[in-house]
This record gives sequence, C-alpha cells and structure tokens, in this order.
Amino acid sequence: MLYKAKCTLSILFYFVIGFYGVQFVTLHSSIVPLGTRLDYAIPFVPSAVWLYLWTYPAAFAPLILMRGKDEIRTVTQAYAVTMTVSFVMFCLLPASAFTLRPISTSLNLARPSEWVVANVYALDPPGNLFPSLHVSLATLSAFAVWKSGRIVGAAAFLGAVCVALGACMIKQHFVVDVAGGFALAGLVARFTLRAVPTDRVSTAFDWRRAASMLVVIMSFYLMIYWFFLQRWRIHHCPDVTGGCLQAF
Repeated sequence: MLYKAKCTLSILFYFVIGFYGVQFVTLHSSIVPLGTRLDYAIPFVPSAVWLYLWTYPAAFAPLILMRGKDEIRTVTQAYAVTMTVSFVMFCLLPASAFTLRPISTSLNLARPSEWVVANVYALDPPGNLFPSLHVSLATLSAFAVWKSGRIVGAAAFLGAVCVALGACMIKQHFVVDVAGGFALAGLVARFTLRAVPTDRVSTAFDWRRAASMLVVIMSFYLMIYWFFLQRWRIHHCPDVTGGCLQAF
C-alpha cells in the first residue's frame, strides 16, 4: 500500500509540474493549426464532460486492480514515458483549442454539466493538445488492466473510447489529438507493458478489487457533484496557467 502511494504521488507531481510547465514555456509560441471541418462539425455536448472526466479514476485503475509490486512499478514507468513524450510534443507542436471552444459566458452555470465544463476550461487551458494526454493515459490504463482481467479490461477500453468522445464533444481536443493519444498509448504499451505477466482470467478477476474501483469511481463523481452543489468554481486567472478555486 505504501509503495502504491509513493508511485501515485510521484506520477501526480510529475504530471502537474510537466503539464503546467509546458503551458508556461509555450505561452507565447506560434500556434500550429490542427483543426479540420470535422472538428467544427461535431456538436458541443456539455453532458459529454462526464465521459471526459473518466480519465481521472481510470488512471488509478492499475494501482487498485493490479497486484504485484513489479507490475505497479512497470505501469508507473509507462505513465512517466507517456507523459514525457507528450510534454515534448506539446513543445514541438504548440496548439490551441480556443477557437473550438464555445464562449464561456454562454455556459449556464446553474446546470451541472455546463458548470463542470466551465471548470474544466479554467483548470485545463486550451493548449497541450497533441497528443491528448487524457486519452493516452486512459488507454494505457486499459492496456495494463487488461492483463489483470478481461472483464475489467474490456470495460477500461470502453472507458477510454468514452474519454475520446467526451474530449471532442466538449471541444477540449481536436480529432487528431485523440488519434495521437490512442497511438501513443499503443506504442508505449507495446514496449513497456510486455514485462507485466498476463494472469489467467479465471484467477485474475478479484471482486474485492473491482468493488474498490467502483467505490473510487462513485466517490470521484459524487465529489464533483458536491462541489457543484456548494457552487465552487475554478476561476481562470490572467497570465496564470492554472486556476483559482473560490466560491461564488
């Protein structure tokens, strides 16, 4: 348990520092156009944000469902590789989804889905697009979980597809970003997760671990809804890559 906690905190720290660090470095870079007609034809669906948020509990799935210390270390390293490649690509291909997003003032903050979209926009500025790190992490998690059980693994892959759909429908990413996220996850899984042994399906599935994962998922979404009920909102601060959490 302590080892899992160390791995989790390490990868979270690396993600925050790298993700927002790149935002700061590329703040005044020339924007690379990635949009297509398809991107602008996809309708804006605020409720799809709940699909997009799946990437966060999904990222923790291997830590909960996988058993051995070596397996956890391998998955953590795979996450680190995925993030590193993504950070490099963000610097090489600085892009922005600003023109893709709806005007923030058009969002009705009295509605849960639109309130969440507004906070996603504030917390996750419209840069760092290609490849989609949300999609790649959710997909990489699915590859890892697949080795622990086919039933949960299939559900995880379905979840990764949902993240991709959500990313496009809330105008957080272009289609090419999503494709890049899938491709990156596949490559990293191919070269890093081979060391993780594939357990037999009949012995790999553990209802207790699956129940723990279900509790994490429910707690995550209930926490977000509780924040909505409390009317907390992350306001974007000028010249700052992150946001400021405050009530209104």
